Amino acid sequence: MTNLDIKTGVHIVIDYFSATFPLIVHENDYELKVIEDVIEIISKFLGYDKSNITKEEYAQNRFEYQYLIGSDIVLRMNGPRLKSGYKSCSIELKGSGCREFENNNPDKTWIDFFEFFLVRLNASPSRFDIAIDDYDGSHLTIDEIKAKLDKGFYTTNFRDKDYTLYNSKKGMTLQFGSRISTQMLVIYDKKREQLSQGIAVPETYWTRFEMRYYKEKSYNVCMNILKGGSSKYKEYVLGLLYEMLDIKEDNNFSKSNIYKADTDERWLSFLGEVKKAKIVKYKIRKSSYESYYKWASPHAAFFFLSIYTHSNFDLNSTLIEIVENGISLMEDLNNNRLKKINQFLSESSLKKTNLVELNNKIKELEKFIEIKELPF
Repeated sequence: MTNLDIKTGVHIVIDYFSATFPLIVHENDYELKVIEDVIEIISKFLGYDKSNITKEEYAQNRFEYQYLIGSDIVLRMNGPRLKSGYKSCSIELKGSGCREFENNNPDKTWIDFFEFFLVRLNASPSRFDIAIDDYDGSHLTIDEIKAKLDKGFYTTNFRDKDYTLYNSKKGMTLQFGSRISTQMLVIYDKKREQLSQGIAVPETYWTRFEMRYYKEKSYNVCMNILKGGSSKYKEYVLGLLYEMLDIKEDNNFSKSNIYKADTDERWLSFLGEVKKAKIVKYKIRKSSYESYYKWASPHAAFFFLSIYTHSNFDLNSTLIEIVENGISLMEDLNNNRLKKINQFLSESSLKKTNLVELNNKIKELEKFIEIKELPF
């Protein structure tokens, strides 16, 4: 064991992520083929091929299929319907799954991860755990933090201002909030927890500040991190902890006025002198058109490229073939597909279409093809 293997300072760790997203299947689509495509897209992003995917015998949480990607990343398919009307899928990474994503994708960041799932797949996180690991204890140790809490020298953004203390062979745990809250803060002796499980820990000190977010708040935190990008990542996460827990200097303020006391300098130093972070609320996208667009765009792009290369990079021939496919679909359009198109238009506050209008547009498209086929 070298000194390079021993961690020091403050580290940020994402330790849990779960989210649901829609399975976009339309009439005449072969559902199992769509499922195969989704699995392939996600696995490729996570750095795996088909040989690293295992279909499990049972699926949890009312899903029809469950797959293990790599060793610790769980993907569930064909679950309960979402408000958009589509069946649901879910992705789950526990702590080991999060480490697997990082180790398997040195060229990707968690910002890339959020962009892929929240933007491209229109996923809605249901739980998100992000932790701050202190490997030094040179600012405030967990024992000193407990002493501060016992004296009431702190403020917090939890509705229930009191903390819960747990003691076990795994060490001491200080907890704000509960599993029925939208957020939790758990401060515990990570070194002792690991040792109790027979895991060797070379560090002399290791305290973890674990922030857990649930439901809509988990979505908002992930979106705030995504918006801030890599340059704001550490500052924002430290600011989240500061917003959750503000440890004060020793003072004589009453409980109702404790907020007036100055923040303990050691706590500020640990947090890197950041400001308290706000969780800006984002409206969760419910547009089925947006979901379909994010899903269909890569397939449409590949369809274009396939025709373009097959026609020896002749753009006119490519456009003609694509438009001819569109005309064929419009000529055979059934009521269900027309209803889906009008649903997309309504969501965007646009005027609905009908078969008469589409028949007129077919004539315009046929004229477009005639012009493109002219020899000059």
